[in-house]
Amino acid sequence: MNGNSITALCLIEKSKNPVEILLNLAKGLDCPVHNPVHHILVGSALLTAYKNAGGDIDLEKAL
Repeated sequence: MNGNSITALCLIEKSKNPVEILLNLAKGLDCPVHNPVHHILVGSALLTAYKNAGGDIDLEKAL
């Protein structure tokens, strides 16, 4: 798992729900529950949800 994997999954994500996005990321990356990567996934999920809800950001750059 690396930053490129997280970015790739976020760029194809369509949900506006950050919790749903976080769960999709964790599942898609096969991320163990007690892994520090969750901290990165939370921010990525929030940025993705914001973009999908109409936020004016360059998601790829932000990630």
